[in-house]
Amino acid sequence: MEALLTRLLPNVDWTEIGYASLDTLSMLGGSMLLTVLLGLPLGVLLFLTSPR
Repeated sequence: MEALLTRLLPNVDWTEIGYASLDTLSMLGGSMLLTVLLGLPLGVLLFLTSPR
């Protein structure tokens, strides 16, 4: 499998792809954490204080 990838994509540094994927996942996790911590209480507060 590695030989096939090296032959098809000779200029790709797969270790950099791995590091970039981990960076992307960490940014996604951070933004999701902030969204849940800020958005969920705000949504509940807006729902509870809205006129029926």
